[in-house]
Amino acid sequence: MSPLRVFVFAVSGLLILGAHLLLARTKLGRAMRATFQDPDTAALMGVGIERIHTIAFALGAGLAAAAGALLGPVFLLYPSMGDLASLKAFSVVILGGLGNFAGAAVGGLVLGVAEELGAGYVSSGYRDAVGFVIIVLVLLLRPSGLFTRAERVG
Repeated sequence: MSPLRVFVFAVSGLLILGAHLLLARTKLGRAMRATFQDPDTAALMGVGIERIHTIAFALGAGLAAAAGALLGPVFLLYPSMGDLASLKAFSVVILGGLGNFAGAAVGGLVLGVAEELGAGYVSSGYRDAVGFVIIVLVLLLRPSGLFTRAERVG
């Protein structure tokens, strides 16, 4: 394992931990979660909805920029290099469960390990196919994701 990949793994882990702590343990995170769940009630409680939208957009853009900066030295640079990464990010959200931050992190780890094992034991040409087969299986067996609880109705 190259030192560059260890660095990328460590920095991405710190970014994930920082974002999780921001959302779970701060007043800003509580306001962001409240705005996501019910913007009208959050506004009635004194949350500046437009300000929260701006901060959430800036946070997302900053994390996307950090992801691009971390991916750049590891992979070959070309104009559409982010297409596969975007597709995998969407797959990780499906795997972990929408709105479940820890589930998305674990889902990304599961997807990465499964792809590497598939590439090592089957063929490197099937690396991406193994990941998407897992996504299809998860969608068939647990449509809400691996780490989410089913919504209770009534």
